[in-house]
Amino acid sequence: MPMPMAGSRRNPAPPKSISLSTARHFGFSMRTPLCLLLSLILSLSGCSLPKDPESTSERVQGGTLRIGLLSQRMDATDQAALDAVAEAFSASPDIVDGSVHQLISMLEKGEIDIAIGGIPADTPFGEQVGLSRSYGTVAIGDEERMRVLAVRKGENGFLTRIEKVLPEHE
Repeated sequence: MPMPMAGSRRNPAPPKSISLSTARHFGFSMRTPLCLLLSLILSLSGCSLPKDPESTSERVQGGTLRIGLLSQRMDATDQAALDAVAEAFSASPDIVDGSVHQLISMLEKGEIDIAIGGIPADTPFGEQVGLSRSYGTVAIGDEERMRVLAVRKGENGFLTRIEKVLPEHE
C-alpha cells in the first residue's frame, strides 16, 4: 500500500452498518425509533399548556368578564384586582352579587368567570374551584388571611393570565 504524500488526505472508511443481531444485543429494536418519535410528539403536544377546557380566556377576551361579588361592597383591593383583570382581557365587567354558595355554584356551571370579594386562601370551597395566588389580605374575625379570587376549576390558562396581572401582595 502506497504511503500518502505529505499534505494529502486519506478518505475515511465508510461507516460500518450494524447488523440486526448486534442492535438487539445492545437493546435496540425496530420499535426504538418509533418509540422515540412518539415520545417526541407527546412531549411537544404538551407545550400549549395550560389550557382552558371551557375556552374562558377566548370568550372573555374583548367581551364581557362575568364577576360574582361575595360582599355587597367591593373594597379597594378587590377593585384594583378586578380593574387589572378586565384591562388585561380588554373586557367589560358585568357584576352580580350573591352568597358564597350561589357564586360557587355559578362558577361550577360557567355562569360567571370570577368570584371575588374578600375570599380567604383557606376557603373550604378550594376543592371545587381554582384559586389565584394571593393579592392582599382580608380580615376574617380578628385574623388577617391571604386574599384570593376564584375561577372555574380546570380553567388553568385563564387563571394563569389573571395571576400575571394581579396586584402584588404587600
